[in-house]
Amino acid sequence: MRRALRIFPLYYGVLGAYLGRPIYLKAYDRKTLLAVIRFYDTEEGKNVIAGLPHVMSEAMAVGQKWGRELADKSLAASRPPENPAAPPSAQP
Repeated sequence: MRRALRIFPLYYGVLGAYLGRPIYLKAYDRKTLLAVIRFYDTEEGKNVIAGLPHVMSEAMAVGQKWGRELADKSLAASRPPENPAAPPSAQP
């Protein structure tokens, strides 16, 4: 487990390791963390790490677009009609 704890900064940066470590330790056991480390030490794991910035950037852009579209639809549905008829009490 000590190796697992030492390797976090290599993959996530020092701040990421500091903030993320408790989350990973709650979610995964020692055997799983060591298997993940072994995977990231393979050529395939290194390819995954190399591709993550592009994948995350594209996924974030898609999520933001979807969120904006959903927000626009929600706002449009909550707006009153543009030219509502005057209420009967306000008409002469």
